[in-house]
Amino acid sequence: GKTEMISEVVRLTQSVGRQVVLLAPTGQAARRLAARTHHSATTIHASIFERSISKLNGEEDPPQELFVLRKHEYDKPEIVFIIDEASFISDQTLSEENLKNAELIFGSSNLLQDILTFTTFERCQVIFVGDQYQLPPINFENAPALLPKTYEDLGFKVVHVNLVEMHRRSEDSPITKL
Repeated sequence: GKTEMISEVVRLTQSVGRQVVLLAPTGQAARRLAARTHHSATTIHASIFERSISKLNGEEDPPQELFVLRKHEYDKPEIVFIIDEASFISDQTLSEENLKNAELIFGSSNLLQDILTFTTFERCQVIFVGDQYQLPPINFENAPALLPKTYEDLGFKVVHVNLVEMHRRSEDSPITKL
């Protein structure tokens, strides 16, 4: 259902002349999304970050690669960003200790905040797609990227939709019953 919905949103969005950018948290998820929607997709990190500098922290500390938010390179201001597998996206900022020991540092170290910073310009829209029943990010009970309150608290207008009809399994399936 989710992938079919994404495919239809891509088709409808392009039919009215708007640009669509498909993103996913992992390379495998981006490849699967591209194959199923017949539209290019990339990872969130590859799309919104670019390598800035490498630095050495000292002899004991690992070297760090720093990545910053990219400048927007989109030809139309009215873009629809669709982010699949959003249940994996955290809104937690790394602690000072974790930042000190990290070998790779992306943006503010708060992925959800960096996504919102990157995608909120002009007349863009962002659609977060995911399964609220998948495992949430580490140290979370729920996936913050799938909670309307996360965005409402930041002043965004939110439309929240849940798909409720099962198509892959029958109602009698043991997995469905669980």
